[in-house]
Amino acid sequence: MNEREYYLQAGKFTGIDDTVLRALEQVQGLEDRKTLPGKISLYLTDILRPRIPRKMEEFRKRTASEIIYSGYCQGCTDRGIVFATLARASGIPTKYIETFNRDSLTKRSIKIRGHIFAEIFSNGIWIPYEPKWGLMEKEGYWLGKNKYIKIGEGLDFSELKLENGNVINLYSIKKIRDIRKILSWN
Repeated sequence: MNEREYYLQAGKFTGIDDTVLRALEQVQGLEDRKTLPGKISLYLTDILRPRIPRKMEEFRKRTASEIIYSGYCQGCTDRGIVFATLARASGIPTKYIETFNRDSLTKRSIKIRGHIFAEIFSNGIWIPYEPKWGLMEKEGYWLGKNKYIKIGEGLDFSELKLENGNVINLYSIKKIRDIRKILSWN
């Protein structure tokens, strides 16, 4: 199986079922954007409402189908899961990308700020994509003026291949010191 075929598969949290297929029909009917990834982003911002306040007990515990069914996204992790699932269901190979803010990596910080991006396969290359806002205007992973560093990729957060080659299950990590240990930070 090549990389494109691999990233068309479902992960533990990115399975394709009737709820996902109904959402995909809704996405395909959206008129405001020309590209399918753009329509998925529009779905994430206009159809799935933000959940405020966030429920931390749901963080990294819901499947794409559960997120869609609930009608709300808790943040970038939920959006990344739904984006990857809908893109794959429509035939677009999509990587779930875990990143950390560059300042969190270069400065000794108590809090590590992360963000979820995607990479979509188009015209023979993998292109960085922010699930809510779309294609990156700059090379790499940016959110506003904040640069993010790719830590790993996978079908979803349940099995993430790190840049150093290790594979981890991110949804079981609870503390910053656990992340630092896995990434071999002191």
